[in-house]
Amino acid sequence: MSGGIVITRDRPYELVLAVNNRNTGKIESLFKELHSEKERSELARTKDPLHNSRPVLYTAIIRGFMDVYKLLLDNGASLTDPYGPNEAIHVAAMWGNTEAAEDMILNRGIAPGKNKRNVFPSNLAKNRELSRFLRSHEPKSGAEQKEGVREQQRMPGGHTSKARTYIRQDRSGS
Repeated sequence: MSGGIVITRDRPYELVLAVNNRNTGKIESLFKELHSEKERSELARTKDPLHNSRPVLYTAIIRGFMDVYKLLLDNGASLTDPYGPNEAIHVAAMWGNTEAAEDMILNRGIAPGKNKRNVFPSNLAKNRELSRFLRSHEPKSGAEQKEGVREQQRMPGGHTSKARTYIRQDRSGS
């Protein structure tokens, strides 16, 4: 038997209760008891049986507990759920947690991509401001990228070279 602390059955349940009760002191002490980063990360990825077995990080996002959210991420919580349809950015959008969404995009480098149901978080957003913010950071589709290139190629008259050709043809009577 090794000398390290092993994650007992009780520790994840204690974490679930501490997250749901916003008990940051208890959460910190649970992580301090663990010595390896792997153990902390494993505990931070605990599922919440009180809420459809979603990750405890999602519970913190839904309830707006930003202090708990940051504490869990600092200890190895994942922003993705390999078993659920949504990533943390989608959960923040659905529940209107603008602060979490902004943190993920601006501080943690998360691009608001599509979930497993092929839906962008901006389409799930609870309010317009959050939807606009998310949409402004979504990866551009092929058509949008082409439109961006077209905008850059505008000629002095405000037309693209292709549009100018069509205008000339109309004026010449063709």
